[in-house]
Amino acid sequence: MLGNELLIEVDPEYSPGMSKFRVSAHTVHRVLQTLHDKRPRQPLNWTPPAHITGSGELFVGYLLLDALVGNTDRHHENWGVIRTVAGDLHLAPTFDHASSLGCHEVDNKRSLRLETRDASFTVAAFAAKARSALYLTESDTHPLLTREAFLVSARSFPNAGQHWIAVLKRITDEELGIFVDNVPASRITVSLRSLQSA
Repeated sequence: MLGNELLIEVDPEYSPGMSKFRVSAHTVHRVLQTLHDKRPRQPLNWTPPAHITGSGELFVGYLLLDALVGNTDRHHENWGVIRTVAGDLHLAPTFDHASSLGCHEVDNKRSLRLETRDASFTVAAFAAKARSALYLTESDTHPLLTREAFLVSARSFPNAGQHWIAVLKRITDEELGIFVDNVPASRITVSLRSLQSA
């Protein structure tokens, strides 16, 4: 079951129509409340860390991952639950991160970002502008930045927020580089590989 189906089950007034994006009713608090109300278990065949006891706390980790990789695609059909034959609900593992890591930038622009002395055009500046598909309130006209979505969720689950930040701090640049280096050359350009390493 995708997020929009769950949101409508919990709140019949949630009516995004056919749209996935620019749905201001898709707020961090509404998602966390829906997970609280539906109470899905942890993902199948996964043992959570000791500090992560509920699906909302794990979703905080999903949002930190979004901030790390610049995932701009966490709309209401890019999270959900798995219902087993027995009828049990499990939070689905995080999925569909295709709109991450600056994948929509063209190569010549990526190269310019790597070489620029303009602080507003650097890779860091680009990454800082990544927007989630989640909102703070329904009246907002723009979705939250990915890091803002994480911070808002972490305020609801401060222990989980601290846990996921601690996990992030343990990841070294070398470990991140391994992931980039393992992408086949047929799937990544030289400039994109350099951008991910920056």
